[in-house]
Amino acid sequence: MTISVILPLARPPPKVLIVSGTPAEGVTLQNALAPPKWRENNIAPYDCELIRQESLLSMSLEELEKFDNICLINIAEPRAEIWTQLEKYVSQGGGFGRSGEFPD
Repeated sequence: MTISVILPLARPPPKVLIVSGTPAEGVTLQNALAPPKWRENNIAPYDCELIRQESLLSMSLEELEKFDNICLINIAEPRAEIWTQLEKYVSQGGGFGRSGEFPD
């Protein structure tokens, strides 16, 4: 008798680009999405990369498309160039979230 077992293929965790006003703010979200111990053991549910707003300005759409989601954290007034890039990214199917305090 032969028994067959079909296992799902392991997928890499979704890649999340965290863009923050300060490094500490981004680390808080990273630790919530992918706790340090889980990252150390390669079992984190998300693969996060932290950058500042200035770094996002130099990224091409092709570079952004490597991420499943982009999160802006406490960037009260993102520059117009950022909104243009993010609009293109989202129109291509990328996920987007924004958190923090914003002017009225």
